[in-house]
Amino acid sequence: MDAQPIWCGSAISPSRWSTQGGTFHEAEAAERSIAQILAKADAARDLHSAWINTNCNPKKGRARKSDSELAAEARYLNRLGQQLNVRCRLESANDSIAKW
Repeated sequence: MDAQPIWCGSAISPSRWSTQGGTFHEAEAAERSIAQILAKADAARDLHSAWINTNCNPKKGRARKSDSELAAEARYLNRLGQQLNVRCRLESANDSIAKW
């Protein structure tokens, strides 16, 4: 299938991928980032996107993140990955049922 245009930040890009930044080192912001990325993933799936690239946003003033902030970032990224994985498994199961 040909690549479909999907929203990538500030421009429309004819691509089979989507990119999304997010703040993951602060709990409240991480919850918002996860919700936004999952919503974008659902929209991207409908456009047959092949993958999503997620980058962690830096701290204000590009300050160094503490060990606890990096640990939080890892926890929230893992949680995002688990939720995306569940969506992929559900989609694969639905595809299998539809083909059967």
